Amino acid sequence: VARAAGKRLSEALRTIEETLPAPSDPLPRLALKWPNDLVVEDSRDRALRKWGGVIAEVEPAGGSRPDERSKNPGSLHLIFGVGLDLAIDPDALPAVEGTALPATSLRAEFGQAPSPGSVLPRILSRFDRLLAEDRVPGGRTRSIERLTPHLATLGRPVRWTGRAVPIEGPDSPALVGEEEIAELSSQRGTALGLAPDGGLIVALDPIGPPAASEPRSTRRAILRSGEVHHLRESPPGDDSSPAGSSSEPAS
Repeated sequence: VARAAGKRLSEALRTIEETLPAPSDPLPRLALKWPNDLVVEDSRDRALRKWGGVIAEVEPAGGSRPDERSKNPGSLHLIFGVGLDLAIDPDALPAVEGTALPATSLRAEFGQAPSPGSVLPRILSRFDRLLAEDRVPGGRTRSIERLTPHLATLGRPVRWTGRAVPIEGPDSPALVGEEEIAELSSQRGTALGLAPDGGLIVALDPIGPPAASEPRSTRRAILRSGEVHHLRESPPGDDSSPAGSSSEPAS
């Protein structure tokens, strides 16, 4: 559900970018971290800082009132919550601990920020239009295509916790059974792209150093929920760890 909100927010990012300074110097770009974080990506080192996020849930129509639910049996409401740090001063930003992304705001990054009153109508108008487009043939595919350029997760080494479903194919040996799926629930790999439903496709890192005579594994899986951490890539020429490994989480 939160992935659906991310698709709409990728379009809303464009409207917010229109209110920011023209990029005369290298400026961070507004981006998304899968599945539902709004980030700025530094143009120099690709470091991410979080300035917003999305939460979403599905509820029966009528909420907790049985009399209202009985009027529309089976009907559901999709509820989005969007939080944006627009004008928080840099010295007022909260400190973060552990592997959480550093906090930021548009004012801290760009020296200015749009007002909530100017941003909200832009976001809502995009949401309404894109939700309508999703219902027409090919609309969901176009949403994925628009989301992909904004997704800072793609191409990065990642570590995740959550259910991952193996992809079977000629270059991806079949994994079957709950035991094999559990093996994928906490692992590392590289984010490759998005599935038609918005799930994250990852190439799995081999477990342990591969034998010299064996080709590197090309197993893939789809993540549809859970927590994803971006990892710092091993420095070039560092042979102290297996190919494809990464250091501790960068975000």
